[in-house]
Amino acid sequence: TSIRGFSQTLLSSWEKLDDESKKKFVKIIEEQSNRLINLVENILTVSKINADKPIFRGVNVNSSIEKVVQLISQKYKEHKISLKLNKNLPLVCLDEDKFQQIMTNLVDNACKYSKPDKEIIISTSFYSEDKVSIKVIDHGVGIDPEDREKIFEKFIRYYLSL
Repeated sequence: TSIRGFSQTLLSSWEKLDDESKKKFVKIIEEQSNRLINLVENILTVSKINADKPIFRGVNVNSSIEKVVQLISQKYKEHKISLKLNKNLPLVCLDEDKFQQIMTNLVDNACKYSKPDKEIIISTSFYSEDKVSIKVIDHGVGIDPEDREKIFEKFIRYYLSL
């Protein structure tokens, strides 16, 4: 609705609007378009998760994480994302597409809710003999302890202020 409203206002009142108002309206259209893209991506992801059977195979988690960080870094160029990856990890049996989606969500949220001057660290290590630990460390506002059990529910989103 806001995309349509602001674009209609721009089209019908272009000559009457000053440059600052035009820029403001275009910025709102851009922000709302990105929000709409995220909503559609979330719906598609949930649909795919529900429809697809996982395909498990041995995966190099470091390589998958590096791919995710490369993509996210393009979106959040002002953020510093550091990798501290243990190069001696074994292959991990997982569905790589779903793993990359999870990592994308974690790293995207870390950037979204952290200030650009704060470093985001992604690390991998051995957790035990047959388990790998993956950490995404950021300086965002976090999730209230009473809401943490809800993070795995479908369509739950927390709106946090920075």
